[in-house]
Amino acid sequence: MAKIEFSQGFMSGLPARILKNGNQPIGDDIQNLGLFSQNMFGIKGCCSFRIFKGTKPTIASLKNETTARDVYSNDCLLRFEHSDLDLNDTVVENPINVKSIYKPAIKSDVASWFYMSRTTNTDKGILLGHTIVGNVGLIGSGADLELPDLNIVAGNLYRIDNFKINLPSSWEY
Repeated sequence: MAKIEFSQGFMSGLPARILKNGNQPIGDDIQNLGLFSQNMFGIKGCCSFRIFKGTKPTIASLKNETTARDVYSNDCLLRFEHSDLDLNDTVVENPINVKSIYKPAIKSDVASWFYMSRTTNTDKGILLGHTIVGNVGLIGSGADLELPDLNIVAGNLYRIDNFKINLPSSWEY
């Protein structure tokens, strides 16, 4: 089995490059912006972490929608925007640990999927850049995001605490 492995020097700066850094985009190209970049280079956008009810779409279907952030708005139970997240501009640790302030739930239902995405507002609408999509399940279920209770109650306060994004340093194929 072949293995690809990144050096410690490459890995030490990777969290910061993924989270905040990037090259200046050309036009509406937001692919070069970090996942949590906000208003970089005059482009309005932010990171959004949302928890939904219903069936999880594929990343491809989300990216094919010019207003993808709002397509599933009727299914959104919890929403955390960039200003709600406790992010450090000089993140160097791996895994990356994401936390938030408390936010009230938008509506009541059973959580089933989430996305964390870099969005930007353009003349074409709201576009998704970097996106993480995953399943939500109970603790111990093996889901991408595990919660102690899947029943979200409108108005109750929730926060993100200890959500880890692990960037692997090697792959086998």
